Amino acid sequence: MRANSLIPIFAILLVCACAWWLVRAQGEDPGVRGPAINPGIYAPAKRAKHRIEPARVLQPSFTLVRPPVPARPSTQADPPWRVVLIEAADRDLSTRVAVLGLAEEFHLRGSIAVIATTDAKPFPLGVDRVVRVRTLKEDAAPRLPGERFTCTVRLESIVPRLPGGHPDADVQQTTGHVDAVDLTGEFLGVAPGTRWPQWWAGVGQAFAREAVLQFAPTGLAGCKTPVSAWENDLGRLRDPVGADPLRWTAAFQDDLVRGWIGRIDGRTTTTRNGSLEPAVAALERRLADAKTWEPLPPTGPWRTWRRRAEPETGSGPPWTVSLRETATGWEVNQWQLRPHPAALIQAWIAAARTGDAIARATLDRVKDIPRIPDDLRQGIAAALARPAP
Repeated sequence: MRANSLIPIFAILLVCACAWWLVRAQGEDPGVRGPAINPGIYAPAKRAKHRIEPARVLQPSFTLVRPPVPARPSTQADPPWRVVLIEAADRDLSTRVAVLGLAEEFHLRGSIAVIATTDAKPFPLGVDRVVRVRTLKEDAAPRLPGERFTCTVRLESIVPRLPGGHPDADVQQTTGHVDAVDLTGEFLGVAPGTRWPQWWAGVGQAFAREAVLQFAPTGLAGCKTPVSAWENDLGRLRDPVGADPLRWTAAFQDDLVRGWIGRIDGRTTTTRNGSLEPAVAALERRLADAKTWEPLPPTGPWRTWRRRAEPETGSGPPWTVSLRETATGWEVNQWQLRPHPAALIQAWIAAARTGDAIARATLDRVKDIPRIPDDLRQGIAAALARPAP
């Protein structure tokens, strides 16, 4: 090897050193641009030296505006906050700060917090709640930690279930619904010497506590008994059908139905050749594959396709996709009904009579499902009326 072959390596090292010096010369402290968020189950740092202690925000103040959303039926049970998916609808500073603050707050309150971003694959397990975070307005980042900072964030609390009016909505304890609040926060003042990571953690903590107060004023209702497992009988939750610009929000798993909720935002989309087509066209082409999907008669505003049986899945119940047009795009669901529900409920009744606490808790959840016939409903009531051993 010739002696001058090392010159390019030294040149690269010199360029890297100059770039590092230029970045340091700007005087930008680590964390000034806010925290980074990564999709997945939230877990705090295990080692104390890696943990960030939130700064105490001296003067947080909040202004609330509730945008109009359909009201949830008062007769329906309030779902638990056992597994909460926190979705960042954008990458703005305030969104990232609020998402991380919410994840930590839910974790501290005993929930399983899951962070999701729009560019990541949907979380493959069922969740109880979704909190979607979107920045509406924000100030430029302050020059120093503790300087006045104001932002407005829209928070949507979503129950991921089949929506009201859906053909199979009556096999759930509650239907899907959305509660929303536009939260404007003004933050000022921290102790001298506070670093950027501590400041943003303090802002996120203040945001999260106010958000939880708005969505769950009486506290986060947990769920000691999880939904009865499907996996032993039917395997894992199937990945949903994919077709841009369809965005799957979250998966859900109820006692008698499981699946996905999603949406297509907007009316049109641009194809690869630059032309416009309906935003739903790609999904319609995917569902037009006669070898995989079978179209069903429409039910009201819902268009429905059922997945044809596959050799590897045996005789399990089919997956179904539904599509409904909305004011802003399309609402999409993919779901699977539990097979032999009457026999399953009878088994839960028999187990509850022997003192099985899990079966009793399951009956207490499903007792108000509208589709359950009267004879089974009477059996559930009788089993729950017996004193627990």
